[in-house]
Amino acid sequence: LTAPVEGIITDRFDLKKGCFGVKIAAAAADRIAAVDNGTVVQSSWSPDNGCTIVIQHARNLISIYKNLSQSLVAIGQTIRSGELIGYNAEAENGEVKLFEFELWNNGKPVDPERYIVF
Repeated sequence: LTAPVEGIITDRFDLKKGCFGVKIAAAAADRIAAVDNGTVVQSSWSPDNGCTIVIQHARNLISIYKNLSQSLVAIGQTIRSGELIGYNAEAENGEVKLFEFELWNNGKPVDPERYIVF
């Protein structure tokens, strides 16, 4: 798997703290890429998570990308590894939203750092 963005991990995977993935400090409006080939199963927006993209991959693996400023994909779209899927959020009203990335395997969150070198 390839890293979705270049940046510094500020929060690590920790189930006890309810952190199901990693938070990455990346440049505002930086390109967010798919970590592997797959199919988009969700592309939505919410006040808490901004634009969120969920991609289903082979071997029951799902990748989740949160706090994007823009999604460039649609549900059902086939995506290739490394393909641009959206842009990192920019600071709003002085508040910086960190990019959040999660990996789930067989319905359970897994540590992305065991699969990807960031």
